[in-house]
Amino acid sequence: MTRAFVAVLLDVGVTGCGSEDEKDSGLGAAPTYPVPGCEGIDHRPCDVREERCQERLMELAACLRGSGPLPVPPVTLMTEEEFLAYLNQGIAENPPPDPNHLETALDLLDLVTPGALAPAAIVERDVERIWGLYRNDEKDILIVDHGVPADEPDPNSVLVHEFVHALQDADVDLNRFYGEYSTTFDSHLGVAAVVEGEARMHQSRFWASLLGLDPGSIDWAEHFGSVAEFAEEEVLSAPSPYVATFSYFPYELGARFVHHAFSERGAEGVDGLFASPPTRSHAVMASL
Repeated sequence: MTRAFVAVLLDVGVTGCGSEDEKDSGLGAAPTYPVPGCEGIDHRPCDVREERCQERLMELAACLRGSGPLPVPPVTLMTEEEFLAYLNQGIAENPPPDPNHLETALDLLDLVTPGALAPAAIVERDVERIWGLYRNDEKDILIVDHGVPADEPDPNSVLVHEFVHALQDADVDLNRFYGEYSTTFDSHLGVAAVVEGEARMHQSRFWASLLGLDPGSIDWAEHFGSVAEFAEEEVLSAPSPYVATFSYFPYELGARFVHHAFSERGAEGVDGLFASPPTRSHAVMASL
């Protein structure tokens, strides 16, 4: 989850949780507003390390996307140090080319700063921005501990995001899906916008509930449009726009793109995107 996602969701224009003084006023806990259609599932945050919590969040993820729940895949919590070692091991096993002609070409086009694609720079960015991973090959989930307690909203929403990926994988085989449709950098952005966009969309709906907001009262079209505009500004103002594109485009513009289909036809609309995904990033950008 990016900081941008959290910041923009907090600015949805709906009254949220009260102040600390209000919490201590003896009025009790703030009400919980479930996502419409999933009212029968407890939306309160739980400890993501616990099996019962994981089972409930999987049930919620399945309900959010309109599919049957799966057995919970293995979930591993990693410290930032452990995640750093994991990323460094991956780079050691698959080192980038040296010299990196792609970086040289992108530098000439002012799309990256020198060294932006160096392994150390990549790892540093990933440790900071990644909160969770669904690994297609291993069929498991990594949750990165950024110092937030495991029973707080952040880890809960991230785990639901990753469970959505597990459900997608069961439906379409994500390795096959990317292998068939993601053949260029541009097509990868379009295809990833469907995969990450759906997960971000459902994560956002749950995140609103975790914040004490009523997901049913939020103008989600306006919200996802605002987040996409924010993401575009962040990319264009970044020192390395090429790098920033992969951090923002699939998630924020993808969520707006997928929400269009979801708002029109529900789960069937999203299934249609997986059946025929966009293979150009322009198709996602044009979905205003």
